[in-house]
Order: sequence, then structure tokens, then C-alpha cells
Amino acid sequence: MESEGSSRDKTKKRTEEHQQHKKLAASELADLFENYLGDSLFSCVFKHHLQVVEDEEIKDYIEFALDISTKHLTMVKEIYTKENIPVPAGFGDQDIRKEAPRLFSDMFMVFYITEMTRAGLLTYGGALSSSSRQDIVDYFDMCIQDTSKTYRRGIELLLAKGMDILPPNIPYPSKVDFIDKRSFTSAINVKNRH
Repeated sequence: MESEGSSRDKTKKRTEEHQQHKKLAASELADLFENYLGDSLFSCVFKHHLQVVEDEEIKDYIEFALDISTKHLTMVKEIYTKENIPVPAGFGDQDIRKEAPRLFSDMFMVFYITEMTRAGLLTYGGALSSSSRQDIVDYFDMCIQDTSKTYRRGIELLLAKGMDILPPNIPYPSKVDFIDKRSFTSAINVKNRH
């Protein structure tokens, strides 16, 4: 009897063989382009942060985030090159003013990266769900995993440094309740609007 892993490996191999000459879909091209521009921008921001950061733990976190962005940029360049598509003109060292003064606190740098990873998880989830070519599916799946690690590490660092940023709380319900009056929905009912 075949193991689940080897069966999946065979399916993946057949898929890759079937797709070896398949062109990128419009959504895949758009998502790769967006990813490239985003990571090239983040790389510039992270490089500037590294020039001015003071806290060693935060510096390690920024270096980690920069390594992830650099890895993504390299992989997207490889995909573009393989497809004979010009690599986009993203952001680069020419966009960093090396002598720029410190604008943000070290804690804000962690907060910024963590917030960007929140957005990244949504973006990569959308990109993954609109991809069908196996190498692109694998790439965006890896991006989600990288972004999840960066998010978790950022949240842990914020908490360790005493910065607990949470969404608002509401009281827990004490019982199951139902709406009995139609007047509750009349405020949003199209027929009753004036």
C-alpha cells in the first residue's frame, strides 16, 4: 500500500510535468509583480532601519525580515528570468538616503514590520488562492509560511518589550439571545430608508 506522502509526491510530479510549458496566468503575473514591488520597498525600509536601530534584539528581528524580503526578491527574479520576462524596476539602494536621520523609535520599527506582515498574510493568501501553476503555488505557500514566522516573531518581541497591541475587547455573552423586534433591522432595511 502506498503512503500518503509518496502518492502526493507522484501527483505533484505529474502536475509539474503537465505544467512545464504552461505560461503564467494574468493573476499570477500581477501577484508576482505586486510581491516584487512590495518586497523591494520593504528591503529599502529595513536597510534604513538597520542604519539607525539601537536595540540588538530589534536589530536581529529587522535583519530576519530583510533576509526574508531578499529571499523573495531573488525567487521572483528567477521566475521572471525563467519566463523571459523583464524583471520589474522595483525600489533599490538608489532610493535610500544613507545619511537620513532616525525618524522612528526601535519599537515602532517592530510594530511597522508586524503590521506589514498582517497585510502580507492577506495578500499572499489571495495570491495563493488565485494561482494554479505548481511552482507559483509553492512560492506563495512559502511566502505565507515566511510571513507567518515574521509576524509571530514580531508579536513575541513586542510583548517581550512590554508593548501589547490588541484589538478592542467586548464583554463575553452570558446567554444565547435572539432579536425579536423588526425595528432592530429597520435602520439598515433599504425599503425603510429615507
